[in-house]
Amino acid sequence: ALDIRMVIPRDPSGPSKVDVAADAIHRIWERTRDNEYLDTLTGQPSTVRGSLQLVFSDIGTPNQDRWNAYDELRQQLVQRGIPAEQVRYMHEAKTDVEKARLFAAARAGHVAVLLGSTEKMGVGTNVQARAIALHHLDCPWRPSDIAQRDGRIMRQGNQNEEVAIVRYVTERSFDSYMWQTVERKAASFAQLLRGKINAREIEEIDTSALSAAEAKAIASGNPLLLEHSVILNEVNRLRRLQRAHERNEDMLVHTGNRARSAAERAAADIRGLEAAAPRMIDTSGDRFRITLGTRDYDSRSEAAHALAAWMGDSGLKWLPRYGHKDFGIIGRISGFDIHVEARSGLAALDVTLSLPEVPRSGFTLPKESFLEAGLGLVQRIENRVSGIPSLLDQAREDLEEAEQTVADTQQRLGQPFRHAQTLADAEEDLARVESQLAAMQDEPRPEPDSLESERVELTIEAVRGYQPNLGSREGAVTVTVEPFDSSDPTRQPPSSTPSL
Repeated sequence: ALDIRMVIPRDPSGPSKVDVAADAIHRIWERTRDNEYLDTLTGQPSTVRGSLQLVFSDIGTPNQDRWNAYDELRQQLVQRGIPAEQVRYMHEAKTDVEKARLFAAARAGHVAVLLGSTEKMGVGTNVQARAIALHHLDCPWRPSDIAQRDGRIMRQGNQNEEVAIVRYVTERSFDSYMWQTVERKAASFAQLLRGKINAREIEEIDTSALSAAEAKAIASGNPLLLEHSVILNEVNRLRRLQRAHERNEDMLVHTGNRARSAAERAAADIRGLEAAAPRMIDTSGDRFRITLGTRDYDSRSEAAHALAAWMGDSGLKWLPRYGHKDFGIIGRISGFDIHVEARSGLAALDVTLSLPEVPRSGFTLPKESFLEAGLGLVQRIENRVSGIPSLLDQAREDLEEAEQTVADTQQRLGQPFRHAQTLADAEEDLARVESQLAAMQDEPRPEPDSLESERVELTIEAVRGYQPNLGSREGAVTVTVEPFDSSDPTRQPPSSTPSL
């Protein structure tokens, strides 16, 4: 798919990806050779003009013993006018020091085109300052490799407002299988990372999956597959919006129900607080009075000691972590009963003290904090009474907010899905294209023409010629090559993996 000379060096066999890429890279170079950039070290305008283009290919890498795509591309770029010294390989840098120098040259504008593989020009490559275009000559096996490649240009520090990412595919070639593999993996990984795995549906919303699907369709040479890919992506997008709309409707129902319950509770609290407010007795300063058990106290410190004694006598002090006990009414303050209950909490035994006749007056403390509260506990009980007006104001605000939420949800609930007609039209188009693809499957497959047969024979000959380079003994490798009709969208390309 990259170039037939990878297999048959003596047969150029017409235009290849390398030829097309050379034209595209040269056009971009012509258009951006005078672009101005800031110096990455000083932040001042650089005296060196020109953008940087990154070219990725994991195959056809530099090799002195045979034809390779890197040298061919470099030669064609030089022939088109790009200075030879400005076309560099990542493979030239053997050490970290050499890599640093090459990266610095690229950032400074002394490199116009930098070629490399995912392994050598992926993680750690920091040359994005002038990067204007990135070219994928081949398709790697993993979506993460595509992400690593694209991450060399789509990252912070790039001074270009817009960049180009170019993917090259060869019609009726193994590119279709490669992009299909990446598409499948990217969609699955994206769903896995979202934590939503459904055996009956994969939501292909990851951008790398979508671009892979389109590349696969283009490579197949069948325009219907490309149309199917585009329409399917649109249908999936609209269906996701529809599901989001349905989830939003469910959320509105839940929110409305919860708000109505909150409004009912707030209304009940208001009634209770309005009834309690006139009964308040001022206990501030010397007017302090509290009843604990059968005894009255007018001293806060004595009341604190009495509470501490009650904790021991009642058994609260010895209650285990997972215990539960309702101690009932233990006294009165300002005309209101004081109630205490202990129950197991998340991390400790919790003790709740409340004034049953005063809504929202309760407070909860871990048992150890309750036992050690001392005088602070008495003051906190006293504040429950003096805070009734504030509790009433808060309850009224809560009621107003809950009623407003109910009104808002009622207004928004039941709205139709605004893209319903667009989705229906897209699904109709999808059904039409899938019907046409199914009809193509039933058509008789044409016999391979003489050119196809000749290409198969040449491929078999070339593979046999290169068998010693596979590192296996003679006769240990069997390679099966069969004609593949890429116009049949349902047929998978034959595996390129040798059978050992």
